[in-house]
Amino acid sequence: MTLKKFRTLIASFCSEGKLYKPIVVVFILINSIVLLNACLHDPSCGYDNPDHWYYIDILSNFRLPSPAESREFFCPPLPYIFPALVRSAGTTQWMALKCAQLFNVMLSLGLTYYLILIITLINPKKIFIRTVSLAFLGMLPVYYKTFVFVRGEPYVAFFSVFAVYYALMIFVKDVRTRKNICLLGIGIGLLMLSRQWGVLIVPAIIALVMCLSVYQRSRAKALIKTMAIILIVSFMVGGWFYMGLKNKYGSFTAFNLSPQPNFSFANQPIDFYFGIDLDKVFINPTRDLFQNHFVPIFYTDTWGDYWEYFTVKEFRDKGYGRMRHIIFERILGIPVPNCLAVDKDSIGNYLGRVNLLALLPTIIMFTGLFMGAKYMFHFFSHGSVGEDKIGLFFFFLIFVSSMAGYFWFLIMHPSIGRGDTIKSIYIIQIFPFIAILSGYVLQNLQQKAPVLCKAVLLLLIINFIHNLSVMISCFSW
Repeated sequence: MTLKKFRTLIASFCSEGKLYKPIVVVFILINSIVLLNACLHDPSCGYDNPDHWYYIDILSNFRLPSPAESREFFCPPLPYIFPALVRSAGTTQWMALKCAQLFNVMLSLGLTYYLILIITLINPKKIFIRTVSLAFLGMLPVYYKTFVFVRGEPYVAFFSVFAVYYALMIFVKDVRTRKNICLLGIGIGLLMLSRQWGVLIVPAIIALVMCLSVYQRSRAKALIKTMAIILIVSFMVGGWFYMGLKNKYGSFTAFNLSPQPNFSFANQPIDFYFGIDLDKVFINPTRDLFQNHFVPIFYTDTWGDYWEYFTVKEFRDKGYGRMRHIIFERILGIPVPNCLAVDKDSIGNYLGRVNLLALLPTIIMFTGLFMGAKYMFHFFSHGSVGEDKIGLFFFFLIFVSSMAGYFWFLIMHPSIGRGDTIKSIYIIQIFPFIAILSGYVLQNLQQKAPVLCKAVLLLLIINFIHNLSVMISCFSW
């Protein structure tokens, strides 16, 4: 880190020249939980894990896997390079996976750092927004679940925030230096090499450039030229993998399930779109409760552990211990008290309460998305808004482009009956930007109704304390 970067880092944690302790506490708390999970969580427990192991082992021999060798053959290699190098040094597979989990902690540190920089960039005077936005991200169990798995999504999350920071720097702040242009191009290229979901950020950046070009015509030529250079650089960095997919498997979007012949909303049943199941969302919301219903599965997987790989102990062949057993049986040497013993039904009831309490932050998040949409239409109507407002509608564009791409995937690859392609970590890149939009909602509330804002913040703190158990892995090794 250069001296300039270090000064920028310190400044982003300061208010009026003094260190602002709340944001430091939130930053440390979030990354401490990520580190705790990296130490606790058994790396052998995760979505489709065996195929990720096979990918790492094959990559350690300096080649990419075939469909016969790993069902994750279609995934870009970047997330597997570090554990593959550890594996090639002669370590065990388990050690390589554990090293990958610990590396995810570095990605989380980088993501939270750039999230603060983004807010400082578009609104340098309001440290309250930085603090509550970061805290909002830290309230999401899906964040901690994402960063404990050995997959591509932690890389997608980090490089999304990295790319958006430099996109704002170049296109909104108009700092079009060669360094920034190269960093954005490389960042997008590495985003493409993290997992296919990362590509969904690119349409939002292009849309931002097109909007600015239409309403700021004096800059249009320079903006479009810069965007073209960035796309060329990013293709040089990450395009080779997708060209390889096209050459070998006939599609840039190869997957381990055969797609539907044509895109049609009829590919999914009507309940996929409109099945809400409110009577079940708040009562034992765990695996197989919902039948391919998008809203309840996505909501429950965001705030809880619907697929049972993080908090809920599913009784598999291998026995995974809970933190309670570690503390009492291994450390204290006594049985777990009956009042603390947890089975699947009781933890399911707890997750139901988590879903109920999550209604408040969810409402705030949707209010933030509405705010982003409002500023987008305001920009189209007036052709000019403040830099922070451009940033907010850019974050809304990221949400729209990411969800549109994800829905295309779900509709082209329906999982009738189970809906096991509905996982909130697949679209993790939307949550940092929703967190910023939510921070602006609370900032506006503080200005208009400070007493109400304090009450809401108190409820959110209570919410976090109640939900803390679902943010810490119970699948310890």
